[in-house]
Amino acid sequence: MVHAPSKGIGRDDSLLSKGIATGGLSGPAWVTSLHILVFARDGSSVFEGRGGIEFVQETDLIDAGKSFHYSLRPNSSIFQDRALLHEGVVRAFTPYLAPPKE
Repeated sequence: MVHAPSKGIGRDDSLLSKGIATGGLSGPAWVTSLHILVFARDGSSVFEGRGGIEFVQETDLIDAGKSFHYSLRPNSSIFQDRALLHEGVVRAFTPYLAPPKE
């Protein structure tokens, strides 16, 4: 989320702003993921794994305190965070790679 309301909200903030600041948002989101399929030479399936990598869009809440409107925009920094990329690859290859440390 971009421009999310902070928890230090005042009396004049809307119920929507207070709710977002306290509990965040939930709903469907476009994401990228890595899906791995490994087959033996005879065509039999050996392994299948999947790891989530990055959000495709950002939710801009710049007017959340004034209205129920928000906008989705492309994630301008998609695939820039190498740690997120690494985590997605490791999760897709688990148990062959050690799972990321939480």
